[in-house]
Amino acid sequence: MDIVTRMCTYMIDNKLKYAIRYIPTTQCWTEGPPNMKVFSRQRTRWGRGLAEIITMHRKVIFNPRYKQLGMVVLPYNLLFEFPAPIIEVTGIFYYIYLIITGQINWPYAIILLIFVYLYSIMITHGDLVGPHHLQVL
Repeated sequence: MDIVTRMCTYMIDNKLKYAIRYIPTTQCWTEGPPNMKVFSRQRTRWGRGLAEIITMHRKVIFNPRYKQLGMVVLPYNLLFEFPAPIIEVTGIFYYIYLIITGQINWPYAIILLIFVYLYSIMITHGDLVGPHHLQVL
Protein backbone atom coordinates (compact mmCIF):
# COMPACT_ATOMS: atom_id res chain seq x y z
CA MET A 1 0.00 0.00 0.00
CA ASP A 2 2.84 2.38 0.78
CA ILE A 3 4.50 1.77 -2.59
CA VAL A 4 1.29 2.42 -4.53
CA THR A 5 0.55 5.53 -2.44
CA ARG A 6 4.07 6.85 -3.04
CA MET A 7 3.82 6.18 -6.78
CA CYS A 8 0.43 7.90 -7.05
CA THR A 9 1.53 10.97 -5.11
CA TYR A 10 4.72 11.18 -7.19
CA MET A 11 2.75 11.00 -10.45
CA ILE A 12 0.26 13.66 -9.30
CA ASP A 13 2.97 15.93 -7.85
CA ASN A 14 4.82 15.78 -11.18
CA LYS A 15 1.66 16.09 -13.31
CA LEU A 16 2.27 12.75 -15.03
CA LYS A 17 -0.49 10.51 -16.38
CA TYR A 18 -0.91 7.15 -14.70
CA ALA A 19 -3.42 4.37 -14.20
CA ILE A 20 -3.74 1.66 -11.58
CA ARG A 21 -5.02 -1.59 -13.06
CA TYR A 22 -6.38 -4.66 -11.36
CA ILE A 23 -4.89 -8.00 -12.44
CA PRO A 24 -7.56 -10.68 -11.92
CA THR A 25 -5.15 -13.62 -11.71
CA THR A 26 -3.32 -14.60 -8.56
CA GLN A 27 0.29 -13.44 -8.58
CA CYS A 28 1.35 -14.78 -5.18
CA TRP A 29 0.09 -17.06 -2.45
CA THR A 30 0.21 -16.81 1.31
CA GLU A 31 -0.63 -19.11 4.17
CA GLY A 32 -2.96 -18.15 6.97
CA PRO A 33 -1.53 -17.90 10.47
CA PRO A 34 -1.31 -21.33 12.12
CA ASN A 35 -2.39 -20.18 15.60
CA MET A 36 -3.84 -17.22 17.51
CA LYS A 37 -0.43 -15.95 18.65
CA VAL A 38 0.84 -15.61 15.08
CA PHE A 39 -2.55 -14.24 13.97
CA SER A 40 -2.39 -11.58 16.68
CA ARG A 41 1.16 -10.56 15.70
CA GLN A 42 0.11 -10.38 12.03
CA ARG A 43 -2.87 -8.13 12.75
CA THR A 44 -0.79 -5.91 15.04
CA ARG A 45 1.83 -5.57 12.31
CA TRP A 46 -0.88 -4.68 9.75
CA GLY A 47 -2.33 -2.07 12.12
CA ARG A 48 1.09 -0.50 12.71
CA GLY A 49 1.74 -0.48 8.97
CA LEU A 50 -1.57 1.27 8.29
CA ALA A 51 -0.84 3.83 11.03
CA GLU A 52 2.56 4.51 9.44
CA ILE A 53 1.01 4.97 5.98
CA ILE A 54 -1.63 7.35 7.34
CA THR A 55 1.05 9.32 9.23
CA MET A 56 3.53 9.45 6.33
CA HIS A 57 0.88 10.49 3.80
CA ARG A 58 -1.23 12.78 6.00
CA LYS A 59 -0.86 15.66 3.50
CA VAL A 60 -2.79 13.56 0.97
CA ILE A 61 -5.81 12.81 3.20
CA PHE A 62 -8.85 14.93 2.25
CA ASN A 63 -6.72 16.79 -0.29
CA PRO A 64 -8.68 17.12 -3.57
CA ARG A 65 -5.44 17.59 -5.49
CA TYR A 66 -4.79 13.86 -4.99
CA LYS A 67 -8.15 12.87 -6.50
CA GLN A 68 -9.45 9.42 -5.46
CA LEU A 69 -6.37 8.68 -3.37
CA GLY A 70 -6.86 11.80 -1.25
CA MET A 71 -10.64 11.93 -1.19
CA VAL A 72 -11.61 8.23 -1.04
CA VAL A 73 -8.82 5.70 -0.48
CA LEU A 74 -6.86 7.21 2.41
CA PRO A 75 -9.91 8.75 4.17
CA TYR A 76 -11.62 5.34 3.98
CA ASN A 77 -8.58 3.69 5.55
CA LEU A 78 -8.38 6.38 8.25
CA LEU A 79 -12.08 6.38 9.14
CA PHE A 80 -13.00 2.71 8.69
CA GLU A 81 -10.01 0.36 8.46
CA PHE A 82 -7.86 1.92 11.18
CA PRO A 83 -10.50 1.90 14.00
CA ALA A 84 -12.01 -1.44 12.88
CA PRO A 85 -10.12 -3.68 15.36
CA ILE A 86 -11.21 -1.53 18.32
CA ILE A 87 -14.82 -1.46 17.11
CA GLU A 88 -14.81 -5.23 16.51
CA VAL A 89 -13.41 -6.08 19.97
CA THR A 90 -15.87 -3.66 21.59
CA GLY A 91 -18.70 -5.31 19.65
CA ILE A 92 -17.68 -8.78 20.82
CA PHE A 93 -17.59 -7.69 24.47
CA TYR A 94 -20.93 -5.91 24.07
CA TYR A 95 -22.47 -9.02 22.50
CA ILE A 96 -21.18 -11.14 25.39
CA TYR A 97 -22.71 -8.61 27.80
CA LEU A 98 -26.06 -8.87 25.97
CA ILE A 99 -25.93 -12.68 26.19
CA ILE A 100 -25.13 -12.62 29.92
CA THR A 101 -27.92 -10.14 30.65
CA GLY A 102 -30.44 -12.05 28.53
CA GLN A 103 -31.08 -9.25 26.06
CA ILE A 104 -30.63 -11.30 22.86
CA ASN A 105 -33.62 -12.13 20.67
CA TRP A 106 -32.34 -15.61 19.76
CA PRO A 107 -34.61 -16.34 16.75
CA TYR A 108 -33.50 -13.11 15.05
CA ALA A 109 -29.87 -13.59 16.12
CA ILE A 110 -29.80 -17.05 14.51
CA ILE A 111 -31.43 -15.73 11.31
CA LEU A 112 -28.85 -12.92 11.19
CA LEU A 113 -25.99 -15.38 11.76
CA ILE A 114 -27.23 -17.61 8.92
CA PHE A 115 -27.65 -14.61 6.61
CA VAL A 116 -24.15 -13.27 7.35
CA TYR A 117 -22.63 -16.71 6.87
CA LEU A 118 -24.40 -17.29 3.55
CA TYR A 119 -23.57 -13.78 2.36
CA SER A 120 -19.87 -14.31 3.12
CA ILE A 121 -19.93 -17.59 1.17
CA MET A 122 -21.59 -15.82 -1.77
CA ILE A 123 -19.03 -13.01 -1.78
CA THR A 124 -16.10 -15.40 -1.37
CA HIS A 125 -17.12 -17.95 -3.98
CA GLY A 126 -19.70 -16.18 -6.09
CA ASP A 127 -19.10 -14.78 -9.53
CA LEU A 128 -21.68 -11.99 -9.26
CA VAL A 129 -19.47 -9.36 -7.66
CA GLY A 130 -16.05 -10.83 -8.23
CA PRO A 131 -12.96 -8.63 -8.40
CA HIS A 132 -12.51 -9.32 -12.12
CA HIS A 133 -15.19 -6.69 -12.69
CA LEU A 134 -13.12 -4.05 -10.90
CA GLN A 135 -10.92 -1.52 -12.64
CA VAL A 136 -9.26 1.25 -10.67
CA LEU A 137 -8.12 4.35 -12.51
